[in-house]
Amino acid sequence: MLSYREALRVNPDCIRAWYNIGVTYYGLKGQTGVSEALKEAEGINPEIAVAWHNLFLNYTRGDDEIATMEAVRNLGRQNPADLDKLFNILLSRLDA
Repeated sequence: MLSYREALRVNPDCIRAWYNIGVTYYGLKGQTGVSEALKEAEGINPEIAVAWHNLFLNYTRGDDEIATMEAVRNLGRQNPADLDKLFNILLSRLDA
């Protein structure tokens, strides 16, 4: 994590560092840190589908339905063929 923070100190727009911080927090189950880091990556490049996908997965662990649907909407916009799959994942997580 320190190396990612160092990369951001050198280049605050380093998408890879923001993304990796988000993934690290996701693995540690730190939902707030996940969302903040992945939103930073998405803010630099809104077309970064992998950040939206991981935001979606993170939101389905919590109770923020609006944020979850926003992530689905953005993912669907980037890859409409995956929209059904995303809704099925969402439904399975909500039923659990």
